[in-house]
Amino acid sequence: MDQPIDIVALRDELGWTQQQFADYFDVDRTTISNWQTEPPTKGPALILLRQLAASVRQGAVAGPAASQGGAGQSCGEGAPA
Repeated sequence: MDQPIDIVALRDELGWTQQQFADYFDVDRTTISNWQTEPPTKGPALILLRQLAASVRQGAVAGPAASQGGAGQSCGEGAPA
């Protein structure tokens, strides 16, 4: 079984606030707070978190500038190609 994603560590590595993380995923900030307590164990949220974590490891996602654009931005937008 895979290790759960450490949301706090991932946010810290990106230098993102809960709100910036929420904007990136187009969810409410309280969702991020909940994910930090109980990370997703299945479904689309887990898939997207794994993809973001992999991108961070590869250096494909920069700090908060990648999450600029506010609500309505999909996960794929704003990330460097």
